[in-house]
Formats: sequence, C-alpha cells, structure tokens
Amino acid sequence: MKEKTGRVLLIEDNVGDARLLAEVLKDVPGQPFELVHADLVSSALDRLTREHFEAILLDLSLPDGQGFGVLRRLLDVAPSIPVLVLTGLKDDQMALNALAAGAQDYLVKGSQDGDFIARAIRYAIQRKELLERTRALREIDQAITSTLDIQEILTALLDKTGALFPFSAACVQKINVDNGALESVALNRMHEKDLRNYDWSRLSGAVRPDTPIVLARSTQDSGTEAWDAVVAFPLKLKERIWGYLCFFSKKEREFGAEELDFLSALAAQVAVAIHNAELYAGTVALAEDLRRSNKVKDDFLSIMSHELRTPLNIVMNCAEIMRTGIVGEINSEQADILDRLMTQAKNQLTLVNGILHATRMETEQLIASLEEVDLCEFLKNLKSDYAISFSNKNVELRWEHATELPLARLDRDKLRHILENLINNAIKFTDAGSIIVSARLVEGSAQLSKAANQSRWLELTVADTGIGMPAQSLALIFEKFCQLDATSTRLHGGVGIGLYLVKRFATVLGGDVTVESRVGGGSTFTVTIPFIPAGLVTNQGS
Repeated sequence: MKEKTGRVLLIEDNVGDARLLAEVLKDVPGQPFELVHADLVSSALDRLTREHFEAILLDLSLPDGQGFGVLRRLLDVAPSIPVLVLTGLKDDQMALNALAAGAQDYLVKGSQDGDFIARAIRYAIQRKELLERTRALREIDQAITSTLDIQEILTALLDKTGALFPFSAACVQKINVDNGALESVALNRMHEKDLRNYDWSRLSGAVRPDTPIVLARSTQDSGTEAWDAVVAFPLKLKERIWGYLCFFSKKEREFGAEELDFLSALAAQVAVAIHNAELYAGTVALAEDLRRSNKVKDDFLSIMSHELRTPLNIVMNCAEIMRTGIVGEINSEQADILDRLMTQAKNQLTLVNGILHATRMETEQLIASLEEVDLCEFLKNLKSDYAISFSNKNVELRWEHATELPLARLDRDKLRHILENLINNAIKFTDAGSIIVSARLVEGSAQLSKAANQSRWLELTVADTGIGMPAQSLALIFEKFCQLDATSTRLHGGVGIGLYLVKRFATVLGGDVTVESRVGGGSTFTVTIPFIPAGLVTNQGS
C-alpha cells in the first residue's frame, strides 16, 4: 500500500542518536518517511499493537531489552514489518547474526547519509513485502486447494489476505444467476451494513467487467466503518463472471499499482479454485442423482421380479398337473406342447430370479455360506436337470470330471448359480456342436496363490462351440445388463444378468472368472475358487 509519508518506528534510548537520525532523514528530498520515536521496548510494542508502521529501526541495546531477543519479540508482534538493526560498531558477524534472526538489514549509526538510510529502508520494505506476498500466495494456494468446499475456500482466502493487508477489509460478492443481484458470501473486518455505502450497480455496467473496478464511497452512514473506497476484482470462471473479490481502503492508505497486480493475480487463482469446487459439487450432485435413479430402477426390478414369479409358478404348476394326466388324459402332441411351455416358463423364471439376485446384490452384503458338498453328487444332480433340455437339441452336453472328487466346503447355492448361468449362456449362443462342463482340482498359479494365500483351487470350465465374441468385447460381458447385441432384432434372449452374477458370486467365493473366445470359434469360461477340504474350519463363511 502507498501513502504520502511512510511511518517508521525508531526504537532508540539515546536521544542524541535519535535526533541525528531524524535530522539526516529530514534532508532527504520529498521527506519519504516520518520518524516516530520510542525509547523503550515496552512502549514500542504498545505502539505496534495500535498503529501501523512501514518499517522499524532497532537499537539492540535498550534499558528493558538486550540483543536479538528484542528483535524476536518485535517480530512476534509485527511479523510483516521489516526491521533494520542499528549498532554503533561495524561488525560483519553481528550483521550476519541479525539477518539470521529475521532482520532485513543492518546499519551502523552515524556512518551513512540520509539518502543511504532512506534507500535502505525502502529496499527493506520492498524485500519484506515480496517475501510476505510470496509466503501469502503459497499459504493461500495451500488453503484454497486443500478443500473443494467454496465457503471454506473463501473463508481461508479472506483470513490469509487479512493478515497480509492488516489495514484493509475484504468481502466476496457472488452474482445471483437468477436475478443478477450481488450477494455477500464472505466478509473480513467488516459487516453486511458496511456494503450499503457503495453503488454496486457500477459493476454490472462496467465497460470491461473482467478488469478491477474502483468504487468510491457514495453515502456516509455514521453507523458503519469509514472505508473510503473499494476495489472489486472479478472472479472469472471461463466465460462468465462468478462474482467479485473486494478490498476496502481509506484515503490515506490507497492500494499501489504493485498491490493491485498482486490482488488481481490472487483473484485469478481463487477463480480457478472456485471453478474446481463447482465442478466437484456438480459431480457429487450427479453421482447422487445417479444413485437415486439406480435405486428407483433396482426397487422397480425387485418388485416386478417378485410379481412375475407368482404367475410363472402358477403356470408351471398347472402345466405339471396337466402333464401328469391328473385332470385327464393327454395325447403326445399335447404333451409336447406342455413340455415346451414348461421349458419356456422355467427359462423365464430363471431370468426373473437372475434380476432379483442382481438387485439384491446392490443393497445386501453377500457372504459365502459354506457347507460340506460332495462335488460328484453335486455335478450329477446338475446334469440331470439339463437332460430334458437337450433331448431335442442339436447340441451335445458333455460332463468331464473325475469320478472321485473330494468333499469340499463351499457355498452350494452360489456354485450352482455360477454353473447354471454359464451353461445357459452357452446353450443360448450354441446352435450346433458341443458344450463341455469340466471340473478338476489344480495347484494355484503363482499369481492366484500369492493373492489369496491358497495352494489348491477348484477349477470349473464351461466351453462351447458357439458363435464366440470379439476380443474387444470381453472386458464388457461381466457388467450388469450388458448385451453385446442390444438391437431390437437380436436373435438371442436374456437381459445381460447371467454373466454379471457369475462374476459377483465367484468374487464372493474368493475366486475369479476368466474367458477366452474368438468369433466363430466358441467361448471358454473358467471359474477358479479356493478348494477348502471338508472338515477344515475357515473364517470365510459359516
């Protein structure tokens, strides 16, 4: 900040030395500094708490303070004011010690003329201001980039700039996007009523709204602080003005050109932080909207799945009763129709159950419920369920596994869901050829064993000779509701739930699923889960 005459506090107990210094400074053209004398440290500290000074000239030998301890006491009270140490002897080591203790310069009494002393004071002020502004910019940058909350950004900004410009006030005015009015969103060293004294309409009518605008005090409200002018720096976010960063000053302490440049750069820095905060807030709001939308969708799917299961079960029960002949004899053609009806109803029920499982996964924590399972018996039962499905299909379903597989502890229901979904997926995309279901125990690969601290794994494979998939699609197929052919004319049914369930259930069981495929060459899905021998107690499930 600039003023007609800079005030310098001279702390010197020798009246003669003080008078001599005042005389030599008085001879400097323009009298750039007004010397204010204090002969004790205590009186100097008192004045520093009540008045503003551009610099301090300090004698290190005073009645109530000696040495660099006095310097540190002054810097504790007024850290932003540069201190020049005065001494009666030239001592280079003393000078170095003074600078190390926080002084800006070192002057020998009586050895320099007024021009030299004035120049030393001026340079000390400039160096201190540069250091303070650099430090302030760093602290402000850290403060406003450590949060994405706009109010916290503005509060931190005004706190830091308030320390840098202790004899000014500041506020942030935001433009209301609905009516264009200015709204105060942050204040420092002032109150809302102080803003009544300025004609803010000039900001909206500015010829260049992206440059600092100076507003003079237009009214004199005796109940408010007597700030004489305000400089408004636009906070520009890309192509729009978000609001203004405003600094208030008095006539005797107007902002200088360098300070205006500094504050303008600061406003640009703050605008970037506000823009980032708005982007983050928009992302959070969008994520919340998506979460709500997904919840509505999942709730709808869950309700519809429950509602659809009831009529499907009724259809299947009625068809089963008719098929057994309880309500009357049926001929072979009618039996064939009922078989097809049962098959389609079962397919639809599987689809509905898949949707229900998928929606529950979003709201319920999935855990593995381990029990003792005879793997050979498990696969035999699963094989019998598919016997009818393949009786009239030009596809061979083969089961290849050892006749004696050990008993294992695993989640029977989830393992069944995994294999059913993989087999159903293979059936859907294989018109001719074969589908091979295999199971075996393997020693874990280095990667799997290291990841899960597991040495033996149960490997389940479903391989088909169907249409296959392009390599670029393999990363997508385990996503919920994924359909590689989502057109209305697609040849294969389903809603894209099966493979999603396979992936999720395999993960819950502590394993993984991989796929190999090529267009026209079929697909091979491999599920690998930890093998836990029967009788071994683990903490994976109950």
